Order: sequence, then C-alpha cells, then structure tokens
Amino acid sequence: MQKTPPVRSEMLHHDAEFASTGLPPLLLEADHLVNTIIAGLHGRRRAGAGETFWQYRPYVQGDISTQIDWRQSARSANRLYIRQREWEVAATAWLWRDPGHSLDYSSSRELPTKKYRSEVLATALCALLTRAGERVGYAGATRRPFIGRKAAEQFAGEILSQPFSDERLPPIVSSAGQKKSVLLSDFFIAPDLLETRFKAMAAEGTQAHLVQVVDPSEEDYPFRGRTEFLSRNPNDPALLFGDAAAIAREYRRLFKAHRSWLADICRHLGWTFSIHRTDHSPETALISLYRTLAPEVLV
Repeated sequence: MQKTPPVRSEMLHHDAEFASTGLPPLLLEADHLVNTIIAGLHGRRRAGAGETFWQYRPYVQGDISTQIDWRQSARSANRLYIRQREWEVAATAWLWRDPGHSLDYSSSRELPTKKYRSEVLATALCALLTRAGERVGYAGATRRPFIGRKAAEQFAGEILSQPFSDERLPPIVSSAGQKKSVLLSDFFIAPDLLETRFKAMAAEGTQAHLVQVVDPSEEDYPFRGRTEFLSRNPNDPALLFGDAAAIAREYRRLFKAHRSWLADICRHLGWTFSIHRTDHSPETALISLYRTLAPEVLV
C-alpha cells in the first residue's frame, strides 16, 4: 500500500483536530503559532498606572506623597518607599486584513492563501497582545476592541465574518488616543490611492506597520510559455500571454518599484514596513510584529 505523503498526512491530522475541537482552523493554527513562541516572550515590566504590583523604589524629590507606601516605609529607618505598579497600555492596537479578492490566492496546494496566512498572523498577534494586557480591535468593525482571555476567539470570529470587498483601502480609525495599526495586504493597489489614504490615517494620529503578504510566485515570477492569468475577482478579465517569460524582466522591475515605493511612503510617514512570503515561517513574522508593537518586551 502506498504511503500517505507527509504533507497530506499533516493536513489530515490538522483536519481531524479541527473536527474534534469544534474550533475554526484559523483559531487553532493561531493558537499553535502563539504557543511555539510564547516561551521566549517575557511580560512587560514598565512602571505606570495599573492594578498589579511591580516593585518598591525609594522616594525621591518630586514624587507625589500619595504614592508613598507607609507600611513598607515603616520597616526601614529614615527612608520612604513608593509602591510601583505594572504599566497598562491605554492605547488600542488596530489590526486589519485586506478584504479584496487579490488575497485569495495561492500558487500551490502546499501553501496557504495570502488571505489565510494574514488571518492567522492577525489572530495570533491579537492573542499575544491581549495576554500582555493590550486591547485589540479589528479596524473597520463596529465592535468594541477585545481584551481578556476570550479576545483571540472573538477576534477570529470577527475577521472570519469579513466579506470580500472591492474597497481594499484600510479604514481610517477615528478613536481617541494613540492608535497603533497593523495592515496586512499585498498592497497591489494604485499608489495614488494608497498615498491619499495613508496620509489621511497619519493625520488622525495613526502609527502603522505595513506587512506586504505575497505568494512566492508573485515575487519570483516563474511563468514560461503560453500562460493564462486568471483573477480571483470574477469581474476582472483573464490575461493570455503567448510567452509569459517575455514580460518577466518588466514584471520584476515594476514589482520591485512598487515595493520600494511602499517602503518609502512608510519612512516618510514615520511608519514601518515588512515583507512576508507565504512559503516562509509565520513564527518569524509574528515575533517581528510583536516586537514592533511592544518594543519593551524582551524576546
């Protein structure tokens, strides 16, 4: 009897896990991703307004007298102590996944679609941030930000409920306070439209990190011979080339130029930019995202 290929076997085991738990595949994969890196992540230890005790420190001139812990001070001769608490973030991290048909693409059955990988990264990032006490919202949704133990599950439900849409520009978050955003897309969108939207977001106080999620075939362009390119959007016409290799050089030039433009506009706005290929490890991308949003966390 022929052995089941390793990849197929893993997929079968994966599907069996999903069926037995009743949880969506997205949530299980995100949870597995979080657990593979959580051992290397340490909690935030920054002083500020919070509920959890952190440490005592000596009173210095300029401290508010109401912060003095008189019981601890009474145990020491001629010294007053301040009771410090762990820092709790007042800001909300807003995550967004491009709802366009462009992300519903994979060049191989062995690879996830760009949409699914984006959803896994976003859900896993939500789990990590909420474990650290952050509030996490789905940008563009009407629901309030999520926090607490059920946050990742609630976020997964929210992101899975988002329909495909031709409106691929990230929404402008108008909430008060500091706004940190992670935008996951291939960003195959006209630069003039993106620039207008990015500048409007920045004007509202948004600090964003862009993650360009691409399939390896989109970056490497391996196509040769007679090739028909079909769009995931049923409204877009197919493109037929007698020799796809004839446009390879120009395609790669335009691809690199668009990516360079994305990096440049991010630098101009004080934002950050990274790239993730769906044939690369999601763990590396997740750690990078977490460090970007929570730089004081030691990994």
